[in-house]
Amino acid sequence: MQSIENEIFAIVKEKLAVNEVTRATTLQELGADSLDVVEVLMEVESRLGVSIPDQEASNMKTIGEVIEYVEKHRKSVPA
Repeated sequence: MQSIENEIFAIVKEKLAVNEVTRATTLQELGADSLDVVEVLMEVESRLGVSIPDQEASNMKTIGEVIEYVEKHRKSVPA
């Protein structure tokens, strides 16, 4: 099973067709518009079993902030 960080990096790379992503990278630096951001976050929610409220999502600027939110709020997934 991939780490949360690697899974989120993979989602961002897939959805935005980019090769390089770090925790400090912002979605805007990757050329994401508001629809792209919604699509990335919906995929994160779907794959990682977490719900990200719109208010929280609007405060997230970097990939690292998304990772930290998911790590803190992810439901336990049975092995």
